[in-house]
Amino acid sequence: LFFAFASGLFYGVAAWTRMEFLLYDAVPLLLLMGVLARPVPLAPADKDTLLFTHAGPLLFWVSGWFLVLFTFKTPLDSRVNALSVGCGLIWLAVLAFRIRGLRFSKAGLGVAAVLAPLLFLGLLWADRGNLAAVAGSISIAVFRTVVVHGFYVFTSLMVLWIFWNGLRTLNRGQKLLGVLLGFYLLVHFAVFSYSVPKWDTLAEFVRFTFIEPGRSVNLSDTRSMLGLYPSLVFFVAGLPRLKRRFG
Repeated sequence: LFFAFASGLFYGVAAWTRMEFLLYDAVPLLLLMGVLARPVPLAPADKDTLLFTHAGPLLFWVSGWFLVLFTFKTPLDSRVNALSVGCGLIWLAVLAFRIRGLRFSKAGLGVAAVLAPLLFLGLLWADRGNLAAVAGSISIAVFRTVVVHGFYVFTSLMVLWIFWNGLRTLNRGQKLLGVLLGFYLLVHFAVFSYSVPKWDTLAEFVRFTFIEPGRSVNLSDTRSMLGLYPSLVFFVAGLPRLKRRFG
């Protein structure tokens, strides 16, 4: 319970610092709900305690921010409103898990996998207004999600160990951590598709990444990757073939 509370607290403080981090925080929370929804040697009351010990401090801080912002008389940015809706949906998911015994089925996950991209594209279209702007936002977000790893080239090259090890040898815990890393990148892509870019065109991002890297090395997309690499190092260090060779 201590680790559940501590991790939830740190995630919550991160979201309190930058509200969009709530979207990153939702990934481990939903994975925890998925694990607890499967047969595990825990009583239902213990599952509820574990979930709320993690979710409570995670959602408390950022929920307080939204309550304060809603007292302002000035109109809120559409992205703040979208994040507040996301926070409410996370609360509903946690409560549904507790009250109605929410379960994750393969069919339900398949439907979610189809609906999530459609919802994302719908929100992006509503914000941008035309196909060219949507395509431009997506291309910039792909660039900011993929190329930014060049600033951490030696750490990012550890991904090669995963293919050398083979994915079939991973145990359940390692697979869950791998899913967490994959969803982190997807959330990063979604956040920077929807956010307002520092420069308007992909060509400018290419220029300021490769020709004048000092102008892009400290952008928010570069800093956001700092949350990925500690988990990646931990993931790679636990690969069976690597442990046998160097352990």
